[in-house]
Amino acid sequence: MRSLTHLVTAVAIITASASVAGAQAATSLTKPISVGISGGVSVPNGELANGASGGFTGVNTGYNITGSIAIALPVLPFEIRGDAAYNRFGSKNAVFAQEVGNNSYNADVGVTSLTVNIVYPFPIPTPIVRPYIIGGIGDYDVRTSPTTSGSTSQSNFGYNIGAGVKVSLVGFNVFAEARYNHVNQDNGSVAFTPITVGVMF
Repeated sequence: MRSLTHLVTAVAIITASASVAGAQAATSLTKPISVGISGGVSVPNGELANGASGGFTGVNTGYNITGSIAIALPVLPFEIRGDAAYNRFGSKNAVFAQEVGNNSYNADVGVTSLTVNIVYPFPIPTPIVRPYIIGGIGDYDVRTSPTTSGSTSQSNFGYNIGAGVKVSLVGFNVFAEARYNHVNQDNGSVAFTPITVGVMF
């Protein structure tokens, strides 16, 4: 009888602990305002990676750093997130191409963006691990810096779309995501895909 009492008590404690953890996780998911930071690699796509008309030779995989602020309202099935991001890509070739007798050129590229995005979580039973899709629009400033000297920049509206997964912990969330970004320029388009991990408080 005493063993049965101990077993019932242990089950009750475990159940109560799980309930508290679930409540804490749900609370962190529905926090009305949260801020965060993320970073990772940024993979160039299309003309940015392979070169474009006008002689640009393309860039290598670079890095990303992003600051975020998110608003989650109970009346909405999605979250609104503003991101300020910087992506940096190094020139592809070590030798300046014009030195070997053609009209192409190497350049570093930096992209600064301010975007407004919708984060839509998939409705699954567990509140702790939740996949989501994300997409939005914003302003992208693309600065091209040839490896000899000088630089040029253009600012245009672009878009991003991707997916991620969020893990809710006590007091904060961690997440990993990949987003395709695209912006049209006067002399072509710029596209890249940051693959990042981050934390939201």
